[in-house]
Amino acid sequence: ILNGAPLPWDLTFEIATALTVEDWGAGPAHVANRIREVRAAWEQNRASQSDVVPEGMANANVIQLFDRAPLVQASMANLSASVLLKTNVFDRMQRPNEEIAFLSSLNALPKTAQRISDIVTKGRDEAGAETALALEVGRLRGEVERLRSDLKAAIADIEVLRQKPWYKSASVLWMGGTLGAVISGLWLLSADDNRIEERWNNLATDFDFLTKKIWPELEDNEAEPLRLEVPEIFDT
Repeated sequence: ILNGAPLPWDLTFEIATALTVEDWGAGPAHVANRIREVRAAWEQNRASQSDVVPEGMANANVIQLFDRAPLVQASMANLSASVLLKTNVFDRMQRPNEEIAFLSSLNALPKTAQRISDIVTKGRDEAGAETALALEVGRLRGEVERLRSDLKAAIADIEVLRQKPWYKSASVLWMGGTLGAVISGLWLLSADDNRIEERWNNLATDFDFLTKKIWPELEDNEAEPLRLEVPEIFDT
């Protein structure tokens, strides 16, 4: 950072949230190794996002988003916080040693939302701001469509997923307003493009149906209640 070459914000965030108190207490060599692991995973995730094709967006709608910057910032912050809260809770409950497609797609949303917030915060006068905003909004739409596709694929394999050790804990991902925050964010980012109103309505219906299908059976929840380990608080 002092040399004028800070890490990308989303990578910095990944490092800050991935390293635990135990990691920091294990010494610089261990910390450096953990940072390399986090960076490798981050780079792999970036590469996997390359198959998301950003959708086009009318220039007039882009300008409206800059005019509504405070609302966009608040909406993107809500989206990020809602998703990160649930994925962090899930991570504390289960650390699956496998790639879960719908979890990877869900994890991509906060990073894109943060980039959208950063762009509108800097304003339209920033060089290439309008093009960058259109690209990131289009990317977010593409990522949400990929999430929907991954959830449909999960339902097709639901009997296999029910045998996974993380399956019962995964319901925490859909509790509360997680997907509601995503859909309301998409509504706001659509500006006055009423042509896609029906699309977001269908998306909300789809998500509601899909997550209920993935949700563990009632007897599963009763047999093994969801548990969350609260981290120890030091020096308070």
